Amino acid sequence: MLDFQFQVAKTFLENKKILNLTPAQVAQRQLNKFRKLVNFVAERSPYYQKIIEKYKIDPKNCQPTDFPVLYKTDVLENFDEILTHPEISKEKIIDFLANSENPNDLFLNKYFVTHTSGTSGEVGYYLYSQTEMAQGLAYLLNQNQSKFSLFKKIAYIAASQGHFAGVTIVSACEKLYPLFQATKILDINLAFQEILDALNQFQPTILSGYAFLIRKLGEAQAEGKLKINPKLIETGGEPLVEKDRKYIQSIFQVPILNTYASAEFLLLGLSKPEFDGMYLMESNHIFEIEAEKMRVTNLYNYTLPLIRYHMDDQLETVEDNNQLMPFTKVRSVVGRDEDRPHFLNEEGEEDYIHYTAIGEIRAKLLKRFQIQVINPEKFIFRAVLKDSLDSQQRAEAQKEIRHQLKTVLASKKMNNVEFVVEEVDSIGVNPNTGKYNIVVS
Repeated sequence: MLDFQFQVAKTFLENKKILNLTPAQVAQRQLNKFRKLVNFVAERSPYYQKIIEKYKIDPKNCQPTDFPVLYKTDVLENFDEILTHPEISKEKIIDFLANSENPNDLFLNKYFVTHTSGTSGEVGYYLYSQTEMAQGLAYLLNQNQSKFSLFKKIAYIAASQGHFAGVTIVSACEKLYPLFQATKILDINLAFQEILDALNQFQPTILSGYAFLIRKLGEAQAEGKLKINPKLIETGGEPLVEKDRKYIQSIFQVPILNTYASAEFLLLGLSKPEFDGMYLMESNHIFEIEAEKMRVTNLYNYTLPLIRYHMDDQLETVEDNNQLMPFTKVRSVVGRDEDRPHFLNEEGEEDYIHYTAIGEIRAKLLKRFQIQVINPEKFIFRAVLKDSLDSQQRAEAQKEIRHQLKTVLASKKMNNVEFVVEEVDSIGVNPNTGKYNIVVS
């Protein structure tokens, strides 16, 4: 892991230099890095070799727009051909993840792996060499090296039972002694009281997690159930709306660093109070922002190259009057949000189930699912199983789904909550958004 630590330190210093560039210099640097990436994939990626030949792309003089848009389905269907290292395959990664829930585990002892929650219907898999992971998280380290403490204790509350992007980044930071000398990772789907007890005992210097959870922790602090004194708060994974930002700051009276990250690209944007918005990490990515969608090109991932990858995230650029970074500024409300079903637990108190726990219910034979909340102690789990299954396979899938649901409920002390697994042929989309809802009332 010494190589990883060295790469982080090297990238840390490089990023400081980039902050002194002009936007025009950043744009030229992006183009140079892009053409270097294209020259590499032209030699190493079968998928991009076909694309370059089909569209007659000149690697030495190309632009991102010379390439077609890359969708998640394209990555899933052509995963092995997009990869630039023949030792890696989608099947090997799936086998690795089936036996590893610890984000500190490296695939083939070389690669960090991240995956999506599966809430869009299918799980996406992404991986990074140790050098690439250093590139992906170094800007975050640049920003939270504040002067408040030499002894930094970070508490991170989010989806931790798997190789999600957030917990993978935090777990990587654990290896960077002495930047973070103590780290406490708590799963978002623990019973809320367990989270409060753990935080009261740990007394973090940095409090990090999903925006809605930090808001709930602020409410607990105001009620006297939580008694901590963090010096910095980091939010991410979900939009931090203005009313929640103001409330959190009014309770803890400390700066809030809002991060925008994904499994596909790691750190994409940063927002701090003095920024008056969010800066996109254009040293590492090229962004093409359009109404209700965008395309992102990763400039540092040579293992699984993503050129003009389609994302449904909605960003709105804003005028930058202070130019604290030479990057594009957007409104800081970005990211993804999902409904969180609330139920009464065994003690009669209301608690939530986070969508990542639902997304992780990925029985091998399950394609898609939806939760319908009936009342505070009952729900229906609608399951779309994979095609062409025999009766025995369907029974196995039903059994696995029930087992995983019971495990989730038990972790939240919700054994009192009843559920029914209902097999359906399809799940309709929301006519207003064109997407299907994971949770409905």
